[in-house]
Amino acid sequence: MDGMLIALIVVAVVLVAVVLGVIIHKSVHREDDNDPFATTECNLKVKDAYLNKSEAYFYAFVNKHLSSQYYIMAKVGVDNLVDPTNYDLRQYNAIKAKYIDFVIFDSKEQKPIVAIDLVERSVGSKNPYFDKDIAAALGLIKLPIWTKFVEHVYVWELIEGEFKKYLPQNDKEEVAAQDKKEEQTDTSATEIVTDLEKDKKG
Repeated sequence: MDGMLIALIVVAVVLVAVVLGVIIHKSVHREDDNDPFATTECNLKVKDAYLNKSEAYFYAFVNKHLSSQYYIMAKVGVDNLVDPTNYDLRQYNAIKAKYIDFVIFDSKEQKPIVAIDLVERSVGSKNPYFDKDIAAALGLIKLPIWTKFVEHVYVWELIEGEFKKYLPQNDKEEVAAQDKKEEQTDTSATEIVTDLEKDKKG
């Protein structure tokens, strides 16, 4: 009987010690638990690549040929393009953590011209448009979406022709005027060369 009583006392003491230990541990580490960087343990690593091969190739190609009047950015957070207009944050919260593959901006105004969704053809055949919430948000702010299929080889003249469709009207007129000026310059240069050839023959 005495042995059983002693055993119960020992068990009770152990249980009390365990409970007290847990309480003390939680009180000491409560602040650390709320601070994910209080520990020196690293649970992060650098991504293998910011862009996949298709994205990197498309970005490098467009960035190389795009006029200085515009610039392209990759993986643009939608919250960097829009702001809420009132206390109703439901639309903003639905898209704030999402991103767009690429966005082309106007260099002078710093405003987005077109959002680009780069799509593999196998995926695009099933679902040609990206996230429906992003599409809805961009529709509300009237930012056009350009669904561009991944290609093994890109031709700048074709991409430029597609891009011009999304330019604001005043930009289209400016680009058209610049193209016409370049055509006139090329024609003048051709005429000069022709005249020189005639003089040589004469």
